[in-house]
Amino acid sequence: NAKLSVEFPGMKEACIDVGWNGREENRKIEYYGSKGSITVETNEVNKLTITTGQAERTILLNNILAPLAREWQYLVEMTKSPSKHSIYPQPGSIIRSIKWVELANLEIQNTSIELNERIE
Repeated sequence: NAKLSVEFPGMKEACIDVGWNGREENRKIEYYGSKGSITVETNEVNKLTITTGQAERTILLNNILAPLAREWQYLVEMTKSPSKHSIYPQPGSIIRSIKWVELANLEIQNTSIELNERIE
């Protein structure tokens, strides 16, 4: 699994946890704030879990409302928009972070293959 954490202004953080070719498929985004957290899971069933204090609420989402697809759509819309509104982190840094995660995963896979060959 690979975990990417992104910090936003105001002590907010988002963690993206993704697994490739593992025993367990994991597609989850977690947002943390001062009042609680939101977990978006896009596995076989799209669901949103909101946790605040001692309460937890889970909402099953219609397949049409895939959260990760909406995030990508928003990112693309922001880059095409002539307005001066910006998101933080900038779209370029988000894409670079994803590329780094993919490169790290590839490096881990190559290293494990090399180790297996040396052991044999």
